[in-house]
Amino acid sequence: MIHSFYAPDLGIKQDAVPGQETTIRTRATEVGQFRVYCAELCGVGHARMRGSVAVVAPTAYDEWLETGDLPPNATTPTATATAAN
Repeated sequence: MIHSFYAPDLGIKQDAVPGQETTIRTRATEVGQFRVYCAELCGVGHARMRGSVAVVAPTAYDEWLETGDLPPNATTPTATATAAN
């Protein structure tokens, strides 16, 4: 089934096909937690396909890379991006 990764506040929407690697990029301009949804009606569990993306300051991202610990303002994100300065 095709899915569609949708993060409206980050201006991202990209189809995702199981078994096919897909890469998307955006430039976040503010730090925070942003909602992520599946925007493609993909089956019975479609309504439960949601999560969040944690956008953190570059220093917090670098610390996360070194330690593997999530930043204090993040709650198990599905993806992590850095905010532009």
